[in-house]
Amino acid sequence: MTAHQKKILDHIWKTYKSRYNAHHRLHRIAALEVVTTTSISILILGVNLIGIIPNLAPQSLLVGWINFYSIVMSVVVITLTVYHGRSQTTVRAERALVCALDLQHLYEKAKTRSDENDTAPIPNLEDDYHQILKSFPDNHHPLDYQRTYLHENENKKKCVKLFFRFFWFHVKCFFTFYLIHVSLLVFSVVTAVALFLLK
Repeated sequence: MTAHQKKILDHIWKTYKSRYNAHHRLHRIAALEVVTTTSISILILGVNLIGIIPNLAPQSLLVGWINFYSIVMSVVVITLTVYHGRSQTTVRAERALVCALDLQHLYEKAKTRSDENDTAPIPNLEDDYHQILKSFPDNHHPLDYQRTYLHENENKKKCVKLFFRFFWFHVKCFFTFYLIHVSLLVFSVVTAVALFLLK
């Protein structure tokens, strides 16, 4: 294997690890999308039940707020549903997984040949690598690659600096991928509870 092919092999390893990370991230986001839309829909139903069940009938002043809450959160659910449909998070997660599996197979095959004969070049390694990437146009997020880098160095050194790097990494992930859904979910729950307590 030539020096250039060793560099390509290292790229393949980092890429397939990053695609696995992308798969897990997108899978979590897809689950959060379902939880958010389902929970808000249930809360809308629950808040409207306050005005239907006799023992829970609200004061007339709160009826307007209940209607306002129902309208706003219904618009939120519709918006989220359209956004989730366009983002195709589940489909992208599966694509990332298939790409990772193909790259892992290429890496293990090339690594086996390299272990058998370290000096012999591996035919079509770079071409096969780029062909797989072209088959899956969805690229992983830079944070997926950063997770690969952090886990690669986790076993090499255990220190406070690495701990803070992991902590800061998870903070960035939260604000980048999960903040909107979590904020909407918390807001809808808190508002629904407040309306119920003020009935």
